[in-house]
Parts: sequence; structure tokens; C-alpha cells
Amino acid sequence: MTTSIQRSISTSFIALALAVVASHAAAAPPSHPSLEPRVTVRFGDLNTSSVEGIRVLYGRINDAARAVCDSGALWYPSVYWTSKECYRATVDQVVAKLGLPALSALNSAATHRAPALQARNR
Repeated sequence: MTTSIQRSISTSFIALALAVVASHAAAAPPSHPSLEPRVTVRFGDLNTSSVEGIRVLYGRINDAARAVCDSGALWYPSVYWTSKECYRATVDQVVAKLGLPALSALNSAATHRAPALQARNR
């Protein structure tokens, strides 16, 4: 093969590859799957209007947060504190998202913190 034919084939191949990439990008927007691990906490079997149901739900939320945030290398101080922050933030976020007053009160009591609403209103 001569150099000009090779160049022509290379240029055609690059143009074709760019066209395929461009058409794929136009056809479907890129999906950005979450890189955060997820755990589903089921509580349809619980009576969330009872104290015992709220306690069991809170335990499940805590277990799930530990499963998501535990890196396995907790003997390193930075890993330990990062894991602890992840755990606390995850529990707080799930409790807030569920919007159950009894669950929020239990979380506040367990963490020895005032609920966010009370702290803001002061």
C-alpha cells in the first residue's frame, strides 16, 4: 500500500469513528449513574405509629448506614472519621427524608443533638 492510500484510509476511519461517536451522543444523553452505594431499607412490615416500630426502623436505618459507609479500614484515623461522618450524614438524611416526627425525635435523642428545626428557630 502506498502512503497516500494509507492516509486516505486512516482519515476515512477517523472520520467514521467521529461520526459514530457524535451520532451516539446525539441519540442518547449520557447517563450519570450514582457512584454512591445504595441499600434499601424496607419497613412496610412495621407500625411506624408505635414506639417499637420506630425503634426497629431506626435500627434498620443505622444498620444500612453502617453497611454503606464502612470502608473496612477503620484503623486509619482519616478513614475512621470519614466513615463516621458518612454514617451520621446518611442517617440524618434518611430520617429527614422520611419525615416521621417520632423518628426525628429518636434520632435527636440518640445523637444528643437538638432537632434542626428547633435549632433554627432559636
